[in-house]
Amino acid sequence: MRTRRDLILILSLLAIGLLLFLLLRLTAREGERVAVILENTTVAEYPLNVDGEFPLLGGKNTLVIENGEAYIKDSQCPDHTCERTGRISKVRERIVCLPHRLTVKVV
Repeated sequence: MRTRRDLILILSLLAIGLLLFLLLRLTAREGERVAVILENTTVAEYPLNVDGEFPLLGGKNTLVIENGEAYIKDSQCPDHTCERTGRISKVRERIVCLPHRLTVKVV
């Protein structure tokens, strides 16, 4: 059974979480480039101010950079989570493809 104190606690935690999310989102800096990391080793870096398509892992993944944002266009992994991650452009944002042990992060 939920009491009034439980409701206050839940709403307080949600408010704190929302404030932290907004604080991190609004204070995030725009990145200058993306680093492609394969098994903890940086294998390539691309500037975010130059548009283009870059095949990764021999064509298993395709990294696209457009308008200062990077995203994975095509992937040959079974779950395609890296494609659904969306566009990244802020420092500390990243795209991860676990089946290929690939990470693309903004630096």
